[in-house]
Amino acid sequence: TARMAANRASLRHHRDIQNALKMLEDGIAAGDIADKADLDFHMTIARASGNEIFVTILTSLHDVMSKSMMVALNITRGGSKERAQKVLNEHRQIYDAIVGGDGDSAELLMRYHLHQARQRVTDHARDM
Repeated sequence: TARMAANRASLRHHRDIQNALKMLEDGIAAGDIADKADLDFHMTIARASGNEIFVTILTSLHDVMSKSMMVALNITRGGSKERAQKVLNEHRQIYDAIVGGDGDSAELLMRYHLHQARQRVTDHARDM
C-alpha cells in the first residue's frame, strides 16, 4: 500500500499524510499514547494508495488495529526517548518516500516499520 501511495498520491494526499504525521509527532511529544494519530497516519496512506478494498479492510479492522497500536505505542512511550524518536523517524522516512514518489523505498520502509512494531511488542512481552 505504501508503494501504491508513492505512485498514486496527489498533493492533497501528501498534505493529509503530513498532517497525520504532525499529529502523531505532537501527540508523542505531549506524552500521549497517540494511537489514534498513528492509525490516522496509516489510514491516510491507505487512502492515498487508491486501493479502496484495502481501505475497507483496514476500516473493518479498526478496533483490532487501534488496540494493537495502543499496545505498541504504550511500549514506545514507556521506553527511552531514543525509542520514541526511532518510531517517529520510521514514520517520517515512510512519508518522505511517498512524497518523493519512491515506491520501492516506501514499501521497504513500511515493511521494516511493521516488523519493528511487532518486535517491540514481542520483546516487551518476553521481558515481562
